[in-house]
Amino acid sequence: MRQRFRTWWFDLQYTLWFVPSLMTLTAVVLAFVMLRLDREALAEEEIHRWWFFEAGAEGARGVLSTIAGTMITVATTAFSITIVALQLGSSQFSPRILRGFTRDRGNQLVLGIFIATFAYTVLVLRSIRSESADFEVFVPSASVSLAILLAFAAIGSLIYFFHHAARAIQASVV
Repeated sequence: MRQRFRTWWFDLQYTLWFVPSLMTLTAVVLAFVMLRLDREALAEEEIHRWWFFEAGAEGARGVLSTIAGTMITVATTAFSITIVALQLGSSQFSPRILRGFTRDRGNQLVLGIFIATFAYTVLVLRSIRSESADFEVFVPSASVSLAILLAFAAIGSLIYFFHHAARAIQASVV
């Protein structure tokens, strides 16, 4: 029984979706924590730092919509093109290339960064309120600022991913 659990746990850890799922769950929790911080602590004290996003509700919506759309588009395009390249490489070198790609922790982390940034951004986006009869204005400055930082982290991970994927399909590495 114990050996079966260890085998299951080992197989689970090295699937392509396990690490991105954990990162997405973390991003969801982070979004709720940051929004609560924006609502309670930062709103009461009127803390405005130079690095906080300072624009209206429409500006924040525009930034977050752009980040969310870009994250999904880039993740889909990058991984689709890479899978095609790996498919071609596996037909020429070894079918183990695809298995190595899905088990590679770097690839899992990059995919996790993209999906987690998307999830965080969408959750923050839905909390922004414009002034209306039902709602008062709410622009979570710290949460939007963190979304921008996550977008920059995703750009860095994309650069790493392209370098890593290009090295993974070289004949000397295979």
